[in-house]
Parts: sequence; structure tokens; C-alpha cells
Amino acid sequence: MPFYPVLPPDVMSSGVEDAVLGLLGQAGMVAVRVADLASPARQGLGRDGRTALVAAGAGRIRSGDLVVWLKPVAVAPAVVRRDGRVQAAGHPAEHARLGVAEQRLDELCGIPRVIDQVARSVALEGRVKGAARRAMTPGLAIRFTLLMTLVPDGGYPEVLGILLGDLVLVPWQRPFQVPTAAVACTWREALGPAPLERLRDMALAGIDGAHRSHDYRAVAMGDLVSPAVGDVHGARACVIDGVVLM
Repeated sequence: MPFYPVLPPDVMSSGVEDAVLGLLGQAGMVAVRVADLASPARQGLGRDGRTALVAAGAGRIRSGDLVVWLKPVAVAPAVVRRDGRVQAAGHPAEHARLGVAEQRLDELCGIPRVIDQVARSVALEGRVKGAARRAMTPGLAIRFTLLMTLVPDGGYPEVLGILLGDLVLVPWQRPFQVPTAAVACTWREALGPAPLERLRDMALAGIDGAHRSHDYRAVAMGDLVSPAVGDVHGARACVIDGVVLM
């Protein structure tokens, strides 16, 4: 159940790179000859083994060649260490998305990447303080909370595993592990209800706009994606574990 995108929108490129990234987003698969794969480190996989293999002078693929078929996980700038190891700049939280559910939320709110916009205004409370880069971020905590409503039978570790997926396999410039249940719980408390309430209000405003421009019966109950309570044309709507009650 992949929720992260092949081509995250925060990647900047130009010219030929734009065309290549566009093809990558359409194809969703990369083929590299086994003979072209090599370690960029001077010895083995280098210190601690945290490197990606690279395609060394990729040759033309011919019938019968052994080929590795790769699913792109993230597009990010490279960080090359002194011993040659190739790692990814950034943080997996910058690439984790809720897939179609998040696209629908953006459409309802009329704001691209609305979760990230809300996350930037979050004032963390409790035991999470400061702006230091940690295993979680406000944006990841918001997406984690929303995803819990779509996986009502899943525990914290399972939901985080679904959200981060293969992003944890990328050799990031800083070692990364899936946050524990205790860490996720701490971040949910630090996040507080305000960010989810803001998303709820923005989504309900979008639904109300659809009500006013169309017949209210054309709006699906699945448009409500946050675990919250609100008014929809005078009716009280409550979302609990992904189930909508009117």
C-alpha cells in the first residue's frame, strides 16, 4: 500500500531533467543492467555500509541481458561522502504522502500541499521542543494521525510502516529508523488538536462550497477525512476510525 509519491513536488529541475523526471513519473519503473551496478565506495560498501549502488557507465540494454527492475522511491539531491558513499539529502518525512487521499484533501481545500502549509504553523507542546531535525516532523505527525483513520485496525508501528514504506530503505544522509509507538504518541500529544481542527474546517468549507454549487447529495461522505466533528449544512458530521456518522 504505497502512499509516498514517485516524484515528490519539492524536487526542482530544469531542461532535460524536467523531461526525464516527467518520464519517471509516468513509467514508475527503472531498468538497469546488473553488469552496470557498482559500489561507489572505495572498499565494499564503505564505512557502515550506508550507500546506494550506482549505475557505472550504463550501457545499452540488449535482449538476454540480466536487468534489475527498480521502483523509484524518492527523487532527492545526492550527498557524496569522502569514501565515495552516495546518500540522499533531506529527511524521509519530506517525501511521505497520503497518496490519493492527500490529493483529494488538497482539492477540497483548494490549496496544494495543504498539510505542509498547516504543519509550518504548528506550535509543538509538551516534551517536543525546538526546531531540531528528529525522527518525526509536524507534517509527518499530521499525516500519521490522518492515516490512522484509514487503517482503524492498525497499531502505531503498522501505520507508520505504511506511511513511510520503502523510504526507510533509502540511505539518508542521517541514519533513520521508523519512529517507535512511544515517539509517535509523544508527537501526537505535542501536535495537539489545533492542526487537525484547522484541516477539518478547511475541508468542510470545501465541501460546503461543493454543496452550494451542486446538489448536496452529490458530495460523498468519504470527503471527510479527519477524525473530527463539524457542521455540514446544519447536520452534525462525526468521523470515527474512518466511519462517518450524521
